[in-house]
Amino acid sequence: MIDRLEILASKIRHLVSRNRWSARLLGYEPVMGHEDEPGLILVQIDGLGEEVLRCALADGQMPFTRHLVDDEGYRLHSLYSGLTSNTPGFQAELFHGVKGAVPAFGFRDRELDRFMSMNNPSAAAEIEKRLLRRGPGLLRGGSIWSSVFSGGAAESHLCASTVGPDDFLRALNPLRVLGLVVWHGWSVVRVLANLIAELGLAIWDFVRGTFEGWRFMQELRFVPERVLITAVMREIVTAGTCIDAERGMPVIHVNFLGYDEHGHRRGPDSRFARWTLRGIDRAVRRIWLASHRSPFRDYQVWIFSDHGQEPVVSYATRHGEGVRDAVRRVCREFRKPTPAPAREAPRRVGEDPPTDTSERSRWLRRDLPEWMNVPEQRAVERPGLEELPRDGDVEVTDRGPVGLVYLPEDLAGERLLALAEAVSRDARVPTVLVRDGDGGAWAWKDGGHRSRLPEDAEEIFGADHPHLESVTEDILRLVEHESAGSLVLLGWDRRGCMSFKSENGAHGGPGPRETSAFLVVPPEMTGVVAPHGVLRPLDMRKLVQRVLDPREPHLPLQAARGPTASGVESIRIRLMTYNVHGCRGMDGRYSTQRIARVIARARPDVICLQELDQSRGRSGGIDQIGEIARQLQSDFHFHAVSEQDDGRFGNAILSHFPMERLGSGQLPRVPSTLRLEDRGVLWVEIELEGVSLQVLNTHLSILERERRAQVDALVRDWLEDPGCRAPVVLAGDFNSSSFSYTSRRIGDVLHDVSDLDVRARAAGERIQHTWSGRVPVRRIDHVFTSGDLSVASVRVPRTRLSRVASDHLPLVVDLSVPKAEHR
Repeated sequence: MIDRLEILASKIRHLVSRNRWSARLLGYEPVMGHEDEPGLILVQIDGLGEEVLRCALADGQMPFTRHLVDDEGYRLHSLYSGLTSNTPGFQAELFHGVKGAVPAFGFRDRELDRFMSMNNPSAAAEIEKRLLRRGPGLLRGGSIWSSVFSGGAAESHLCASTVGPDDFLRALNPLRVLGLVVWHGWSVVRVLANLIAELGLAIWDFVRGTFEGWRFMQELRFVPERVLITAVMREIVTAGTCIDAERGMPVIHVNFLGYDEHGHRRGPDSRFARWTLRGIDRAVRRIWLASHRSPFRDYQVWIFSDHGQEPVVSYATRHGEGVRDAVRRVCREFRKPTPAPAREAPRRVGEDPPTDTSERSRWLRRDLPEWMNVPEQRAVERPGLEELPRDGDVEVTDRGPVGLVYLPEDLAGERLLALAEAVSRDARVPTVLVRDGDGGAWAWKDGGHRSRLPEDAEEIFGADHPHLESVTEDILRLVEHESAGSLVLLGWDRRGCMSFKSENGAHGGPGPRETSAFLVVPPEMTGVVAPHGVLRPLDMRKLVQRVLDPREPHLPLQAARGPTASGVESIRIRLMTYNVHGCRGMDGRYSTQRIARVIARARPDVICLQELDQSRGRSGGIDQIGEIARQLQSDFHFHAVSEQDDGRFGNAILSHFPMERLGSGQLPRVPSTLRLEDRGVLWVEIELEGVSLQVLNTHLSILERERRAQVDALVRDWLEDPGCRAPVVLAGDFNSSSFSYTSRRIGDVLHDVSDLDVRARAAGERIQHTWSGRVPVRRIDHVFTSGDLSVASVRVPRTRLSRVASDHLPLVVDLSVPKAEHR
């Protein structure tokens, strides 16, 4: 009765859903995926590094994300951003599987011979067009909101790489706007309140920044930018993501920009940057709730970042000139002629250069290109850009902590190395990299000290760098990139970070904070994610593909535990009993995928399930136990307690340990005017590292007098059977409390693990109920064990997913089974 009321309430809520009606007002058609099909929502928080996230969680600045980690069991994993550590580089690897697709956020493209900035629509579109030639993007058939690349999505909104008017904005005629305002009235109020708050903060920040010496015009331009990105854009992309979840898009990607923009301006650890995390956290909550209410798909929500940020000081602030001017100045000085010596001894090819400074300078300048080595009679003494024609000048890109130097002519060998040394020393660039032609690179640091990659990676990046091996591999790929120019300039070294742009937070280079992103995933993904260690975008791409492929099981239980260590006297196993209610949730949807996710979150070794359909019309003709076992990659035994016209109905036991079926049968019925289900018992033997564990699974009647007859038969014919030898576990739905005749009768031969709950209640703790629905009021699911088994813990997982997946909550018990030699 309770579940029917909740299903009715869920249907009414869906009928008046603002996301549903907003989709209709905008003219969007539902994608209509099957309610059991997997779906994925990828929430990207741009520029939020792992270190700042952990601080924000600890300080209460992201309460909902902390709730997911603390109460819903979500896991926080480290994610290496790849190089370059910016959004285009990360998304190229995630969406298209290409490492190092761009050498920097801004660069001169060798194929088109023009400058490319990745926030320019035509540049982003050109790069993604090349990426799509390799194959379809990760988001094929899905949607994306506010990004650089579209990832091959069917519907792309507010993305740099998709040129032309946005479908979402194009659909907003006055009538539709009025309808959206009506349905999203509270959201409109929230936007206005955020606008007022953000405008006030922006003006105060503007005044403070101006008085502290920041550039007036830059501060003035930052006011509307801050309000637009922090308040307006966030609401638009949040609403759009919720609408797409209601429609049933298979995969949805949304990117929140607020923190990254404020981090650049004020620094990644500033109060103003971290202030934006509260609004982003509220947006994540709305998306997460919308994913659980979607009628068409079983969504997972992943939260991640594409990179972090390093606190920086600008190059111009430290040295009084921009890096472009400094590098060009060095090149002009480098080209000036040096009077030839009276006589110079010939040198063999490959011989080390002289150590004397003036002699070394003359030796390195032999045979320089004309644009650098001007004959003495043509030498120009006065400095200035007019020395070289504009089309032959040195070009320097200076976006963030990575700069690229493009020379008018190719320069190689010792001449290029000499120039790199001069730039490091005279332009005071922290690190200058040059490819060596053998797959490695030379690095100049500290004004002329030369090292080589990959051999000296620890010296260059520090032995304590969290991603040393990956950073070394990726920096070599960057140097070898066809559009990386002749020299690669890094503002980062082990003593700190410097940006070639005027900003207080930067990313794009190999620093430990800027390359340390994060991934927060539901607990059922732990067994799949954990073996990878620190992930990178390519690993994340494979995980996404695995989740979205309905043929690919992605919830294996084999990773839940390994073999017991030698010398340990007992084997620790986890057992779950769960009445799945025909896989029909409290929202009226049938979903084996959802049940499998609930099970996978607990990571049990043995699972006793009740009320399973096999090929029945009401549940879509699915073999529910077969599908659940496939997702969990477990073996199973099924006992059909009743044969229906369109299929079978019964109970099952699953495990990744070897199992043998010892028996199954019906329990007695008594005459009744009520239409009652048949009841039965399933008995298996499980091999646990040389120990045989007997497990029985049952489901007793809801009628008291019939249940008494069934429990008497259960004890007499099954538990007291000579073949039922300890250790023994009996689990199931007994439709009775711990103080009933049923529990007392079974207690004559086995121990009720609910004794732990009785002691908990005596200590003033709450009893963990399992039935019914979102607010359970009784414990009617039980586990009984023989005396040689010890119970370590008993718990009932209560998450948003488990409360809606069935009308029961699962009961999870940790047991210690003594090894044969210690029994």
